[in-house]
Amino acid sequence: MGCGMVRKVDELGRVVVPKEMRRVLGIKPGSSVEMSIDTQNNVVLKKFSEIENLGFFAQTVADVLFEVTDNPVCVCDDERVVACKGVSKKLIDDKEIISICVGGKSDNIEYATYKKCFFRQIKSDGSVCGYIIMMSNKEIGQDIKKICEFASIIFAKIISS
Repeated sequence: MGCGMVRKVDELGRVVVPKEMRRVLGIKPGSSVEMSIDTQNNVVLKKFSEIENLGFFAQTVADVLFEVTDNPVCVCDDERVVACKGVSKKLIDDKEIISICVGGKSDNIEYATYKKCFFRQIKSDGSVCGYIIMMSNKEIGQDIKKICEFASIIFAKIISS
């Protein structure tokens, strides 16, 4: 987006982010945004990702889930893969995997070379902010699903604290 837009600041210091910019950035009502000032004193606005902000923790969860289940696993926010173990991040199509998650079906989904995929939503204040995705070429059992649920609850508790 190369064009600038001018907006007035109201008496409470608020500025309305234009609809087109919100659409491009994926900012919806209730989304968090991160504001910073760059080296040239420009205000930088970007969508904030709770999962990406917990990048090291997300990678640790992926590592542990892989170690415990021996299944490839990804941790995603609502737009991209943040952490993986057992599968290369380069092989995961962010848009495709997120669209599968947003599609609502959470079990026995085919993805790439995996016959079975299972995802568990990570929620913050009632809104989905990410996913834990487990991949396998065999049926994913209830025990592994419970482990994913456990991990998603831990994420939710950390995000809301």
